[in-house]
Amino acid sequence: MRRYRPAWEAEPKFSGWLTSLKGDGTKAFCKLCKCTLQAHKKDLSNHASCKKHIQAFKFSQMGASNVKLTKFYEANIPKERKIAELKLAAFIAEHCSMAAVDHLGELLPSLDKTSELLCGIKLHHTKCTGLITNIISPCMLAELLHDIGDSPYSMIIDESTSIDTKKMLCMIVRYYSQTSKKLVTTFYRLLEIEGGDADSLTDAFKKQLAMDGLDIKKLIGIGVDGANVMVGEHHSFRSILKESLPHLTTVKCVSHSLHLAAEHACKVLPSHLEYIVREVHNWFSCSTKRQIEYALLHETLVGKKPLKIDKLSGTRWLARIGAITKILDQWDALELHFLLAKEKERCFTAGQLHLMLSSKPNQLYLRFLRHSLKPTTDCNRMFQADNVEPLKLLTELHGLLLNYLSILVPPERLNNVRRQDLAGFNFRDHVMNINCINLGYSFNEAAAVIDQNELRLIKERCVLFLCEISHEIQKIIPRNLNLLEIIAFFTPDSATSQVRPDVGDIVWPILKT
Repeated sequence: MRRYRPAWEAEPKFSGWLTSLKGDGTKAFCKLCKCTLQAHKKDLSNHASCKKHIQAFKFSQMGASNVKLTKFYEANIPKERKIAELKLAAFIAEHCSMAAVDHLGELLPSLDKTSELLCGIKLHHTKCTGLITNIISPCMLAELLHDIGDSPYSMIIDESTSIDTKKMLCMIVRYYSQTSKKLVTTFYRLLEIEGGDADSLTDAFKKQLAMDGLDIKKLIGIGVDGANVMVGEHHSFRSILKESLPHLTTVKCVSHSLHLAAEHACKVLPSHLEYIVREVHNWFSCSTKRQIEYALLHETLVGKKPLKIDKLSGTRWLARIGAITKILDQWDALELHFLLAKEKERCFTAGQLHLMLSSKPNQLYLRFLRHSLKPTTDCNRMFQADNVEPLKLLTELHGLLLNYLSILVPPERLNNVRRQDLAGFNFRDHVMNINCINLGYSFNEAAAVIDQNELRLIKERCVLFLCEISHEIQKIIPRNLNLLEIIAFFTPDSATSQVRPDVGDIVWPILKT
């Protein structure tokens, strides 16, 4: 049976866009405008001449004339350009801010317009980030894990809070590389963790090692700070790991511990000493005008420009003695400056600082601190050095405690104590009379103008400082001292000696793992 064909479908001006409505042969449908029409010639002609239909017809003609894409994208990037862009991305990741790559990507093609390689480089912020995140980082991590393999390894771990209040766990791995034939210490992971408690830290740590295919039983040591959540005796990161890894060695950060020991010992001295050091820096830190005025005054008095006073900080462990030294070196100029500032600005802080700098006992305390903190600072600097012999570290750490004890304890009593027993030595029962204790040449020189009763009180506090810092060093030394003694067995002098120490007790637990 032949299909009924309406007369309007045969009209040339209606072909291509007009058809009958599905389900209702009495109505028409415009395929371009997607609308239903009455099946009358006059209505269809009016629609064909309307603006909407004419514009839709033009667009359909333009689309018909375009060449159909058979392939959306065809990769045609030379291998040399890929290598160059990856090297540039690695350079940015190690040495520069990511914002610098936008300018660098535009600068390189302009260096040599005849170079096909330079002119072809297309590298900006988005692409550089993608190369680092999706290509360079996974490849470097895979190489690192392959290099570690089944070898024993140690971890240096620290937990912190980022600027956007996220808890982060930084992990650094230390192992012997079979490829490089040397010990390697390198960055391993930066993890975002749910909380800063011991359980969250331990779960995240174990989970990440398992995901990367590292055997946790090969973990022989961890380096951590002195926080209770890390090294506390009860339910800490260390104690939880110790349950499954009895052989695990824990090393607390000696630099951090020495800083905390000095900070704790300073609490027995007058609190306004720290106020002097902190506020002298704050007075100049935010005022260019004050800096210029003080520089002119200091240059007039001394003949040279003053050094900037260091800022006290909980993370800059070597700053305290530097700030004290610079304040003592500029004492007279600072005293005069705050006298002038008190009268000119009518400032309470300037008046307080001038009053404190006019006090001879305060200067005496700071002279004592400069002399007494120097051994701790020198030892701290030694532990922060890049290349130091372990045996030298052992000597420095032992010598630091011995230095303070030799000031407090009579020589004949101290000579009877073995070196390995110094950490447990009850020195408080043998402290000399304060008149017999030498607190340094600088202290003795300035003490001549102090009243004797007041001088005795100052000496008592200074001796108490020495006792406190010695006690704090005793608490942090025992485990580290024993560990450094063990490490000293592997120094070149011991290894090449005719009489070599027995290292069986050290190596055997490692071989069993």
